Amino acid sequence: MSTLPTPFFINSNFCYKQTECATLPIFMDTVAQNTGNSYIAYAIYKILFGRPVPLPEIKNLWSWNFANEDELVERINTQHSHVFLALQDQIRLELSYGISPNWNNINRFFQRLKKPFVVFSLGANAFPSDSPDWYTRLQPEFIRFLHILSEHCVSLSVRGEETLNILRKLGITNAKPVGCPTFFETGPSRIITKKAVRGDEPVLGLTCNSYVLQDEQRHIALSYFPKTMSETTALFGRLELADLYADALGYHPCFAGIEEWKQFSAQFVFSCFARMHGGILALNAGVPILITNRDLRAREMCQLFAIPYQPGLQVTAENWVRVYEQADINTLNQRYPKLYREFMAWIAEQGFGPAEVAALHTWARSLPSWQEPQLVKNPILKQQVFNNLRTFDFFIPTRMLRHLLINKIKEQWLRKKR
Repeated sequence: MSTLPTPFFINSNFCYKQTECATLPIFMDTVAQNTGNSYIAYAIYKILFGRPVPLPEIKNLWSWNFANEDELVERINTQHSHVFLALQDQIRLELSYGISPNWNNINRFFQRLKKPFVVFSLGANAFPSDSPDWYTRLQPEFIRFLHILSEHCVSLSVRGEETLNILRKLGITNAKPVGCPTFFETGPSRIITKKAVRGDEPVLGLTCNSYVLQDEQRHIALSYFPKTMSETTALFGRLELADLYADALGYHPCFAGIEEWKQFSAQFVFSCFARMHGGILALNAGVPILITNRDLRAREMCQLFAIPYQPGLQVTAENWVRVYEQADINTLNQRYPKLYREFMAWIAEQGFGPAEVAALHTWARSLPSWQEPQLVKNPILKQQVFNNLRTFDFFIPTRMLRHLLINKIKEQWLRKKR
């Protein structure tokens, strides 16, 4: 290979600098309102470069204002070899978080780009209440967007067979169900091992209501961004005691860095909750998982990857051991090598074969070292939570072992007073 590929990244949604964590609006815009989105870009970086690298980018296409469109079109067409585009479950009737892209502007911009696209992780999503023909009500401008992507790339990578079938019904045939790059982030040799359990081990999604914040903005604001006591107190009335207590003790962290997120997840013996990418991240940290989300997105990804899946299941302290023991990790492990090869074969079709990937890894190692940005914990959160708990100035929780929780709080404060 004579020259290295020089991709331009659209929708990286990845925090590369500490300044991208400066305020809640900046942070949430960077990750397109959900930190799970940043894991997609991180996985792309790991697979193709071996580590995150500073690529020219549009951080978040959905909030980009097109002010410098002409200049950027010229730069991409003259200085870059490919356009990387990371997507999520955009094939749905309404996008989350109030996001309403101007598809006409995006379509115009994309049509002006003359470089091949590499489109990652396109997926469909629908919910149990949606009719079987929900996709027939997609906006014409959005369907045009999908066709433009199809015209710009060798093949679209999609998250599963259901997305593939919908695209075919929309007249798009150059798509492959290779899943999401997050599943392959750790490379070709991943094996997940289940440990023998007694029943008192920490479980992500269960122990002390533990989970990683991804899009819960009130909790993220309370835990990381208020700068005054009054700002902290103003958020209290909208959160339950159990959640406040878990926030204060660190059971509800949020991460700007993926490796830090993985380190937190690795301390658990099992992960059982609805989050799809949070679950895959825990899996890549070596933790067996179960996904309970009932939407199409979770169903098709779990089917493709053989991830243990029980939609709508309520996992409790009483049944988690049985659920854990019944979760089939063997099929997931057995299917993984073939899925990994198929994903890398798709990457090669886009112009990134073994030689190109090896060269990119070598180039990335020549760059200066990089440190993940971190969210800074609100320094007064714990003090304020326990002050309110000590005076019983809080809302009584509507769930989660109310009496046990209150007794635990009392015991902690009795020990402090001694």
